[in-house]
Amino acid sequence: MENTYIRYRIEENWQHFRAVLMQALCLETPLESSESFIEKFRKTVLSQMHGHGMGRHSSEEITQIICADFQALSDFLADKPFFMGEQPTTLDATAYAYVGNFIKPPYGSPIVDYALQRANLCNHYERMTQQFFSERSLNQSILVRS
Repeated sequence: MENTYIRYRIEENWQHFRAVLMQALCLETPLESSESFIEKFRKTVLSQMHGHGMGRHSSEEITQIICADFQALSDFLADKPFFMGEQPTTLDATAYAYVGNFIKPPYGSPIVDYALQRANLCNHYERMTQQFFSERSLNQSILVRS
């Protein structure tokens, strides 16, 4: 749900993500119907976010919560190649998806900025991409922010 905040609740990001959804979900639908559907879809997602509890927090609180999650991941990974040592585990796969959803594509947000400043997480993402999805990693490296 945390990534939902960045894509659906931050208006600038929503405008971009809205276009992505329109293209993915409404290819054969008339524009008027598509726009109505996408707006209802957004309202449903935001309502679910509220129902799950994250949507009840302020933007500042959400940023603090998610940045604390990234810091905990970064601290646990430290300088190891993978979370549990030398070989990837399901924890690495889970973290890969979680981190990747924030930094690829990097929507505008203090949360994304914070994640991109965790060099070990970005490097872990690159390592996992190279090991398991090497065909995707060509010319798609992450710009780590310092």
